[in-house]
Amino acid sequence: MALLKMNRPIGSEAPEFTDGLQATARSGKEAAVFELLKQRLLLRRLDEIPDTECHARIIHEAEMSAALARRTAFPLLLFPCLFEERARAVRERQRQFEKRYWALAA
Repeated sequence: MALLKMNRPIGSEAPEFTDGLQATARSGKEAAVFELLKQRLLLRRLDEIPDTECHARIIHEAEMSAALARRTAFPLLLFPCLFEERARAVRERQRQFEKRYWALAA
């Protein structure tokens, strides 16, 4: 399913619609910068969490966040926020699981 992106040139009255896949066509340098940002944020997040059970899910969320961010006009701006939100949700789900587990074990 292709997403539609609305482009409105300055001075244009009618919006111009383009295929969302066009937004993924980035220069090689921008793609490299994005990948470096993704790796740095992911490694920083993994270092903060000693619980290795969450690592696979956080890596998955980093990939999902990157895929979503790349489909926008501003992936470098969107990715850090999106990844932070999704990684925080993974950690919260893990805390809830541990809380229920230890409540049953007691």
